[in-house]
Amino acid sequence: MKLTSKYYLNSLRNSFLMAFGIILGLSLSFGIVLRSAQSENLDYSISGFELTFMIFTLVTGLVSFRESFRFFQQNGISRKSQFTGWAVSLLVLSAVEAVVAILSGRVLGLFFNYRGIFNQLYQTLQTSGNPALLLVQEFLWVCMACLVLGWAGFSFALLYYRLSKMGKILVSILVPGTLFILLPMADQHFLGGSYAWLLEKAGMLITGYLPGGIYPMVPVAAALVCSAVLAVLSWLMMRRAEVRS
Repeated sequence: MKLTSKYYLNSLRNSFLMAFGIILGLSLSFGIVLRSAQSENLDYSISGFELTFMIFTLVTGLVSFRESFRFFQQNGISRKSQFTGWAVSLLVLSAVEAVVAILSGRVLGLFFNYRGIFNQLYQTLQTSGNPALLLVQEFLWVCMACLVLGWAGFSFALLYYRLSKMGKILVSILVPGTLFILLPMADQHFLGGSYAWLLEKAGMLITGYLPGGIYPMVPVAAALVCSAVLAVLSWLMMRRAEVRS
């Protein structure tokens, strides 16, 4: 496990630094430009670290299986060690991304009007909530968002790896077609709004905006549960995966 974790983390290091450098450069550039235009009564705010890291983690999950799996299999490393190494590496990556996103946002906030996604979503809690508690919630929120997206990318990569060519085509067509075309059409005539109700409840879990108030820990818990489910599904697919050319 230690060897596989080191392998994954070393392979992710340069890509993470590159993503961080790009978003830092863009944030500084936009911040300087917008701040210079503030004399024209321009109200501005910048953000981007959280969203960039979330997308980065999703893409990392998508590309972290095939070549690593082939390499580990050729060197006699068990699937269990590979899976555990990826799980540990993803958790470490998500925690580092959360810390870097928060610290970068705080530093940029000293010079520009930087507002991260968490602060924008839960702005009403900033004045009434405990600052220390909000900081912990922000860390967990960003960390769990990255974690679940990393597992989503990894499970999709495994699914496509296991499927045949025809299966890949069918999944690529049927899943988005069902979610975005068939179900919305059927909801109007046959489902009586059940699909829209389900989407509304899913939106509550994702944002934490419930009828009784705003709870940032709700999406944290939901992401943790989804991560666990995706991890189990990934292991079930991975333990019988065969090396392919």
